[in-house]
Amino acid sequence: MGFLTSFSPLPLAFCPYFSKAKKGAFLRDKINDFRQIEGSDPNALKIYYRLIENKTEESEINFKRWFHYYVESGIPIMVGIKFEGENIGHAISCVGHGKIHVDLNRSYKIDNFEIYNSADFIHEYIYMDDNRIPFEISEFDKFNGYDKNTLIKYFIVPLYKRIYIDASEAEKVFLNVLKNKYLGISNLKEFGTKFAIRIFLTTSKNYKNGRFIGNGNENVKDLYINLSMPKFVWVCEITTIDLYKKGKALGEIVIDVTATIGDFNELFLIRYPKKFLFKHKNDNIMTMKKKLENIKKIPKEFDILKTNLREIKNV
Repeated sequence: MGFLTSFSPLPLAFCPYFSKAKKGAFLRDKINDFRQIEGSDPNALKIYYRLIENKTEESEINFKRWFHYYVESGIPIMVGIKFEGENIGHAISCVGHGKIHVDLNRSYKIDNFEIYNSADFIHEYIYMDDNRIPFEISEFDKFNGYDKNTLIKYFIVPLYKRIYIDASEAEKVFLNVLKNKYLGISNLKEFGTKFAIRIFLTTSKNYKNGRFIGNGNENVKDLYINLSMPKFVWVCEITTIDLYKKGKALGEIVIDVTATIGDFNELFLIRYPKKFLFKHKNDNIMTMKKKLENIKKIPKEFDILKTNLREIKNV
């Protein structure tokens, strides 16, 4: 079983290799096809390099999580592989991920709460490699069919030109909101102390469609459908471990990717059981706190957004 992006399968004209030249000196024609993905901009490609010589446990965790956020967003990623002991490499594309394996080995600590990142629950990804069969599943760093050890040296993400907040910045915003005593994880204290978060980027159209389908309550549907939204948003779904396994969420934080980060300017929407906040431009923390407390009752659970990726059974 696996989960594929809606862009699959991708043309592989950009995949045969990447330049052996110094950092950043990629052969432009080899990623030209990658730049033609609808809505992306040649100057909006995000390149994430891995710290290899000076790596730390934190840098390794972050690199893999940021990679996963884009895969979970349904965005095809160009991946540069390094072969152990060699100065050459190979480029492939990642078009989805494998099965979910919930493990509770690593968490964020916020007061008395433990927050687990769903990016850590995924160990396998679906790759298109012109040296291998299509849609092959491999572990994050261990690629099938090569006689040398491999690791991902970099990955490149095609983004819409007005996406100003990237995966690393979005993650920081979500954690800052979760820590806030008015707007954060304390709003879910009645549901326990262990929660999972799921982070992804999506379009406003896809977001509204997913929420409309995943909510049976007509009042909630109206809230989502009538929202005036930016073209793209980052979403952080919040749920218990048991509900995560069932595909259900308890809350969510949504941020505007076109906003300036700071003082919660980028916040767009917050939802918890019985609470729903749509932030207006000039709202401050106390205004948002009042709005979050005074909203009408809404259902506790809702479906996680599943429209970024499509599930397939035979991969």
